[in-house]
Amino acid sequence: MTGNYGIYANGCRGTWLPYPLHTQILQNKRRKCRKIFIMTDTNIFQFAQEIPWEDLGNGIQRQVFGYDEKLMLVKAKFEAGAIGAMHQHPHSQATYVDSGVFEMTIGQDKRIIRKGDGYYVPPNESHGCICLEPGVLIDAFSPQREDFLI
Repeated sequence: MTGNYGIYANGCRGTWLPYPLHTQILQNKRRKCRKIFIMTDTNIFQFAQEIPWEDLGNGIQRQVFGYDEKLMLVKAKFEAGAIGAMHQHPHSQATYVDSGVFEMTIGQDKRIIRKGDGYYVPPNESHGCICLEPGVLIDAFSPQREDFLI
């Protein structure tokens, strides 16, 4: 099942259920599925118009593009004034500013970044941003952000 995304429900006679997870009902005519394994890779090509936006609230939306257990590509869309709260995670992160203007804080360093700029966040480094003009950030995480898949 490499190259697809969705879930494999153990105990359901190998039922392969396509993404998105939240629209699928996991059950078997004889018994309910006991274990669910989330596949850790995606289609070779991803098309933006086919990937749903996840509304994170407060003017931020996210699309998860290609990933496997080692790498994940994510697009984040911000409205002006939206705040990406300070946070940290054990993943390395490299980000490209596709559009907009942001006040980005990494550790104690605060900078204004705009279209064409980028930044790197080491694992466990505190970071966050304020969107000054509507924009899009393209994030690459290593390893994948499993918390984005559930």
